[in-house]
Formats: sequence, C-alpha cells, structure tokens
Amino acid sequence: MPRLTNEQLKSWALPYSTRDKGDCAGVTRQLLEAPFGNYAGDEPTERAKKAVRIPLREKTSHVGVLLRWHATGDEVIVDATIQQFGGDERVFVGSYDDWVARLQVLTGTDHVERVDADFGFMYDVLDTLDTMPAMERNDLRRSRGSASAETHRAETLRKGCGCTLL
Repeated sequence: MPRLTNEQLKSWALPYSTRDKGDCAGVTRQLLEAPFGNYAGDEPTERAKKAVRIPLREKTSHVGVLLRWHATGDEVIVDATIQQFGGDERVFVGSYDDWVARLQVLTGTDHVERVDADFGFMYDVLDTLDTMPAMERNDLRRSRGSASAETHRAETLRKGCGCTLL
C-alpha cells in the first residue's frame, strides 16, 4: 500500500491548525502523537520534531513535524501553524526544502536557518548553544520573549552553579 498522500496529511493535521503566534511547539507536540484514523495508506514509521530559525523575528524558531516512511525513503514536513506568518494556507505539507522556501516567502526573509533543535525546550537550547557562534548566542540573549529566558536557563544549567530553576 502507498504512503498517506499529502492531501490526507493536510486533512489529518487540519483540526490542529491555528494561526496564533507561538503555538507551533504545542501543535507539533500534539501531531507527534495524533492518531491517523481511517486513512487508506501506510502511516509513517517515524515522527520527529524539525525546526528552523527565522532571524529578526519575535520568536527565534518555528517547528513542524517531520514524517518518514523507512520502506520508501519518503519524508515530508507537516506544519499546522504556518498561517501565523500570513497567507491562506492552513496546513503546509511538503519537503523540508519547500518548507524553508515557503517560510522565506511568508516572512520576507532571505535566510531561514535550518536547525535540529526547538528553542522552546530548555535542553534543546543547551545542546544548540554549544554549536552556535558567540555572535548568534548574544543575539539570542538580547531577543525578546521565551527564547531569551530559555537561553538564560540553559546557560545557567551549563555552568552547573547548583541553582534550582523554576
């Protein structure tokens, strides 16, 4: 049986779709566990979180779900919160390259950085900080919102000062 089609995946993700800024992490978490119901086709053998960093935005990252079918080697990104950047599309389904290109168009940014971590979770931030150049770490410290707070917490953990973070 062939894999679920892109149209089936859009239909699957549509109930989770939202245009509210900052909801991508929560929606992604839901899609990582959402059942596929009675769609005709092979379900993915793996689901994973996939992130991009959008410079000069209030939120420093955006996440979607990467679906993989190991038998065929197919991979697609499902983003049920892409509408927060404008446009009429409520659910994006396509390749990682197409997702990055679509986000560049919607945000008017000529560069969307691919990352394997979601800045919304503290230990992902900690892992990511170790691989970032100093200038980018400083940009994150100065950014507004949760990214800055999470970065501070991750750096505190990395220092191992014995503090308890709430």
